[in-house]
Amino acid sequence: MKVTIIGAGLAGLACARRLTDHNITVRIIERSPSVGGRVQSKTIDGFRIDIGFQVLLNAYPALQLLPELATLPAYNFPPGARIMLEHRLHTLSDPFRNPADALPSIITPVVSIQDKLLMWHLAAEFNRRPLTSLWDEPDQTILRFLTRRGFSNAAIELFFRPFVGGITLDESLGTSAAIFKFIWSMLSKGIATLPAGGMQSIPDAMAAALTNKNVDILLDTQATGLTKNSNQWNVQTAADVIESDVVVLATDAWSLGRLLPEYNPPKYRSQRTLWLTLDRVVDCGPSLILNPDRQSPFMTVAPMHAVDPNRAPKGKSLFAVTVRADHFSDTADEIVQRIHHAMQRNKVIAPSDDITCIVDQTVQRAQFVQDPNHFRTKKPRAALPDGLYVCGEHLQTSSINGALESGIAVADEIVRTLSSQERLWD
Repeated sequence: MKVTIIGAGLAGLACARRLTDHNITVRIIERSPSVGGRVQSKTIDGFRIDIGFQVLLNAYPALQLLPELATLPAYNFPPGARIMLEHRLHTLSDPFRNPADALPSIITPVVSIQDKLLMWHLAAEFNRRPLTSLWDEPDQTILRFLTRRGFSNAAIELFFRPFVGGITLDESLGTSAAIFKFIWSMLSKGIATLPAGGMQSIPDAMAAALTNKNVDILLDTQATGLTKNSNQWNVQTAADVIESDVVVLATDAWSLGRLLPEYNPPKYRSQRTLWLTLDRVVDCGPSLILNPDRQSPFMTVAPMHAVDPNRAPKGKSLFAVTVRADHFSDTADEIVQRIHHAMQRNKVIAPSDDITCIVDQTVQRAQFVQDPNHFRTKKPRAALPDGLYVCGEHLQTSSINGALESGIAVADEIVRTLSSQERLWD
């Protein structure tokens, strides 16, 4: 059995990794010069920058199925966040898991005691429930779910909109409540982390494990066509024709149509991130900073240097700042000026600090739209010809876990089909 996987993003790598556990011969072709798809990092002037602000939730179920990821070295964000309000930062954390912030979390007036109890109750509830049950209930928007659960308008506006909106790229909170339940469950069971070496460490670790199992990963190799002769699939590239028993299409959703014209990709949301530096170490703590002012151009500020000291050269600071969708057309200089003012007003930096934007990134297709409609109307996949499979986060949830689980699920399906065929031959 020979399997060719087209695409070396997380889904394709996970599929290959799972297949090698069953001693199936795998080859991966990737049009880019590196593995990982959108999960990549680069170094600029000594600062380690990811493609967009991303974190890895270490409670993701798929990580436990891939040993090289379950043990990946990482730095942790503390539970909770800090909220910019009234010219200072207010701490809102889990006092049970983060005792150092227990007192300021309990006494902060930004979120009421009742709201805090509701948050901890949700965490306890989702910790008890199996993950599959989170998807079984009738769906609704995150906003409607939070309102029905009794959260105050203050908690929704000051915490949930910027925090959950930053994760889902949807500050309207119109995303499926099932996505919120999953995220809250993951944050309750584990923690948000930054892999040592940047997000690129995730696909790099997977690629290294595959290389150790003698899997060929052909980079800078684009599939230009796909045909089937008898029981054999032929993958055309500029230089060769690769013969395979099975082909897995693990490309991004918008490229899939080139090889599978009947595929209809979902709608996507974009993400804009400014990477800002200062020529001194800003001691603001490692917590994510939320900006609930919806008239402001930025939503969250992540002090990357405070979480991972190797993210910035010695004596310097690095912040990842997410920009609100309404301000995507603003210039970087305009946004940086307002960030400087807000961070100074809230005592994060000093008036004399000079902020420099070293990267202004816009990822056009960062997450697909996951509103309740998407999951309510999700239809069974169209029948594919024998020996052809599709995987990718666009078939699951728009997350690292979704990509990994999709690849693993397709690999398991291939193994089941192969086992069934062998039984027939016997």
